[in-house]
Amino acid sequence: MRIAIFAGMLKPIPPVGYGAEYATWDLAEGLAALGHEVILGAPHGSRTPTRGRLVTLGAPSPATGQSDSWSKVETAAANA
Repeated sequence: MRIAIFAGMLKPIPPVGYGAEYATWDLAEGLAALGHEVILGAPHGSRTPTRGRLVTLGAPSPATGQSDSWSKVETAAANA
C-alpha cells in the first residue's frame, strides 16, 4: 500500500535529540517495515524513510498563505 504522511514544518524528521517528530518517523519506519511504500512530506533536512521517498515541503507563501505541499505529495504518489 502507498501511504503519505505529513510531518510538522518546523523540525527535520527524525529530529536531532528528541521531540514529537519521532512519532512521525517511527510511524513511517514501522509502516515501511511492514512492506508499505511511505511518502513522507517533511521540511528540508529530513531523511528518507526506508522503502519510501521524501517530498521536501515548504512553508506557506507569505503572499498567498498557501503551500504547494499537498500537490507535491499527490504528484509523488501518482508517479510512484
